[in-house]
Amino acid sequence: MKRNFFLLFVLSLFCSLLYAQVDLQPIAEVKLLKREPITLGQLKLQIATLEKGYGRKLSIEERKKVLDGIVNERLLRQAAEKEGIKIPDSQVNEYFNNMLSQQVGYPITEAEFARLIETETKQTLNEFMKVQTGMGVAESKEFLRGQIAVQVYVGQKKGADFSKIAGPTDAEIRSQYDMNKQSFVRPDTVKLFLVVVPKQKNSQAEKEKIEAIKKRVERNIKAIDDIKKDSGEKSGYLAEFVYAAKTQLAAQQMGITMEALVEIFKQKINFVSDVTEMSNNFQFFVVMEKLDVKILSLSDVIDPNQTTTVYEYIRQMLTTEKQSAALQQAIQQLTEDLRIPSNFKMLKEDSALSKLLDW
Repeated sequence: MKRNFFLLFVLSLFCSLLYAQVDLQPIAEVKLLKREPITLGQLKLQIATLEKGYGRKLSIEERKKVLDGIVNERLLRQAAEKEGIKIPDSQVNEYFNNMLSQQVGYPITEAEFARLIETETKQTLNEFMKVQTGMGVAESKEFLRGQIAVQVYVGQKKGADFSKIAGPTDAEIRSQYDMNKQSFVRPDTVKLFLVVVPKQKNSQAEKEKIEAIKKRVERNIKAIDDIKKDSGEKSGYLAEFVYAAKTQLAAQQMGITMEALVEIFKQKINFVSDVTEMSNNFQFFVVMEKLDVKILSLSDVIDPNQTTTVYEYIRQMLTTEKQSAALQQAIQQLTEDLRIPSNFKMLKEDSALSKLLDW
């Protein structure tokens, strides 16, 4: 029995090593600046990430296109390196933080995102990213560095073409709005006057400070104007008007539950909340105004906390679409110029490649 178990163990280990060797097998090679193999394992990792996102298995032809995409990306990256384009760590970190901010819907740093992930998933940021993308933090940043370098390279080679791109016309903007009017909806929104006293050295003194400000508002609601005017670093407190939509995202951004947010909406105008102690501050709010759900017009602002109107938002969106289309065309042209036999080689082709991609 023990002997059979040992044989099974050895066989299992042998199979694992065999699969590992297969994954290390080069299936293409980019050699524009240096020899850089593309292995089956690297392709599998990319395909696994895509299949997870699509929720289905990619066909063999789709997998071949993924391989082509990796070859193109490596060619462009080596071309950028050949041009001497170097991206500093500070720029990579800035892009990385922006990427994380897009995931949560509000500005966040790597350290803040790591704490959020650890709280919600009990994983480190490195573990979380490996599960989600197959790459850890360091690998993701290096990949991002390559992507930024490619953007700079394309900009240098095709920048003149980008400057000729015409912006959207007024007719295009209005047409886009008419076709998607139902998407421009402002949910139920409440305007709050928020007062925050940061915690520094003496929590008791800071709590007394915010309680005094709260009593001042309760005695005379009109004191809000002077309180806001005097807020700042010298006063030891911050006061501003903020808008909160009745959404899960808004609750998350405020650091409260959805149920707590709904309770805020139930309060009357001029309601003054109790002082709440947060991890790094004391705060309270006053309900100033309630805005009902509304389909926005072209002249309405998208977010009451900002100044961008629907018209400006659509203009920016259509401009981005045109720039993106031009960028894709530029990348395609540059890639076609780089895809010559001296720059890369497919080590597996036709039926042999199809067989290798059938897993």
